[in-house]
Amino acid sequence: LLDECGALPTHTFLRQSGYDCVTVHALGGSGTANGELLALAKTRHLILVTIDRGIGNLRTYPLGTHAGLIVLKVPGTDQLAAIHRQLADALKSIPPDQLTGSLLIVDRTKYRLRRPA
Repeated sequence: LLDECGALPTHTFLRQSGYDCVTVHALGGSGTANGELLALAKTRHLILVTIDRGIGNLRTYPLGTHAGLIVLKVPGTDQLAAIHRQLADALKSIPPDQLTGSLLIVDRTKYRLRRPA
């Protein structure tokens, strides 16, 4: 599930990489608060992909309480291709079941996976 603050190129990248990707807008969830957005994703068994760093706050949204979360750290659109490469590496390296309830943070040079205990 691609958050409405996610870039259209990320939607295109995910689809071209063979992932089913739906936007929050397509589900009629535009303007939905972060907590409700994570609940929507969990109900539909979807991992939320966003650039909203606030949603990665582990105190507010603890690991294991959602279906999975990918936060892309995008400082500018000129960095998007490098971030997409890191995201592709992460998705190839991490088994899908390890993403459930986890937080994956991706920037242009690396990715980090935080899993529930």
